[in-house]
Amino acid sequence: MKNSIVKLEDCQLDEISGGITAKQIAKKTGAYAIKGTCSVVTGVFGSNVVDAICAFGLGVGICAHYMAKNGLPKLKNFGDIKDEYGSEINRCADIIGKSEYVTMPLFAVSGWKLGEYICQKIGLED
Repeated sequence: MKNSIVKLEDCQLDEISGGITAKQIAKKTGAYAIKGTCSVVTGVFGSNVVDAICAFGLGVGICAHYMAKNGLPKLKNFGDIKDEYGSEINRCADIIGKSEYVTMPLFAVSGWKLGEYICQKIGLED
């Protein structure tokens, strides 16, 4: 009977040894780092974008409401908009600020999924 050398794959070595290889640990660590980074980046920037859109919409809406009620303002009347709608703007701004508690986790989850997709494409996830 002849002796032969057989090159075993990582998964076969893993089955024989019953442990995990350093390569697998590195792959998992890299995958978690990518997924975590994507999660944080999309969570922070995503919620800020939503807040900016809400604030812009709020400003446009208040100006449109003022103009519908009072006609086109003269330059000196822009202070009236602030006086009349200041408390409403502040109240809406508080709501927008609190919306981060909702939007940030949603964007963070979508970022985690994006990270999973990237890891699959570059071979860090099975």
